[in-house]
Amino acid sequence: MANWFMKHGSKEVGPGTEDQLRSAFAKGKVTNDTMVRQEDSTEWMKFGVTGLRDQGDPITETKEKSVREKQREFQSEPVQTAGLSNFSMSGIRADMFRKKPTYNSPNPVVFASFVERFVALVIDLIILSICNFILTSIIFGGFFVSLFTGVAYFVVLQHQWGYTVGRKIMGMHVEMDSRDRPSLGVFGTRYLSQILSALILLVGFFIAFGDSKVRTLHDRLVGTFVVKE
Repeated sequence: MANWFMKHGSKEVGPGTEDQLRSAFAKGKVTNDTMVRQEDSTEWMKFGVTGLRDQGDPITETKEKSVREKQREFQSEPVQTAGLSNFSMSGIRADMFRKKPTYNSPNPVVFASFVERFVALVIDLIILSICNFILTSIIFGGFFVSLFTGVAYFVVLQHQWGYTVGRKIMGMHVEMDSRDRPSLGVFGTRYLSQILSALILLVGFFIAFGDSKVRTLHDRLVGTFVVKE
């Protein structure tokens, strides 16, 4: 293996081995236009025409190729930016609130239990109570405010999004007996029937204990049930 000299400005540097010259090229200390000559020759030539840069060590080339492939894989992977899409608290991901329910699923039906539905309802009532408190402190008419927020929350929101906040957190949604998506009218009738279930000393809620589909009175009246995701 021949030794080489190279010109660095007006100085002649060397001798050095071919591997050292290639290493200097890889680090940017030597370019294609750098003048070099072999130890036993007086003829100077540009490094780019020596062919040395294409005669690397096979093991080194394999390592460099592996590094380049990993770099390409890293660059092709989608970058997740910090923010709401990755924010989580108590195991609840913020981006889960963007997903809507899947109706007519081929998977077996798993009905939400009475306890799960009760917890979801408590969450929803807490949210509604806060909304009602804020609105009634701004405008008068507590009954009409409660009616408005109830319809907006249990009817409009649930029809557009597919969930209430409580049901989304508990991982369940309302479906028709046919497994189809309930219409806006069905959600409206269901909400009024839910008021009826509460007025009869909550009997309309507790009859779910004796039903195989865990249906309340308002579920039976409109033909719905609550299923797990």
